[in-house]
Order: sequence, then structure tokens, then C-alpha cells
Amino acid sequence: MSPLNYQVQIEFVWQELASDYYSSMYLALKISTSIEEAVSIIDFSYEVPQDPSQSHRQRLINAQNIFAEMKAVQCSQAIVQCD
Repeated sequence: MSPLNYQVQIEFVWQELASDYYSSMYLALKISTSIEEAVSIIDFSYEVPQDPSQSHRQRLINAQNIFAEMKAVQCSQAIVQCD
């Protein structure tokens, strides 16, 4: 499988987060209560980009878009109750 494959990337990140080295960050992600908080944890504790301010804004937008898309799919399939 190609390392550019989305599923491969998700599995790799999941494996890293499950390791002892990242256990405190994984716990912080699990108890985070907002997209903004989760993105900040990833941005400033896991990825640590060269230009955090620019990267953080774009990652937050991307995360919000993905969340909205996933919620729409779940609503359309009656997986979650949507108002």
C-alpha cells in the first residue's frame, strides 16, 4: 500500500497515538471537548509545524469541514439524531 493512502495514514497515526510515547497526548485527545481543542493538541504536541499560526488555522478549517461532512453522512443514514 502507498503511504499516500488515507487509510494507511490513519492506521499509522493511530498506532503512534496508542504507543507509550504518545499516551498522554492520546488521553488529552480522548477527553477534548471541541474540534478546536483537538486540533490544538495535534498541532502543538504531535505534528509541531514550522509555521504553527498558519498551519493551525488551515488545520482547524479542514477539521471543521471533515466534521460537518461526517455529521451529514451520519444524519442521512440515521446513525445519529440530527436537528
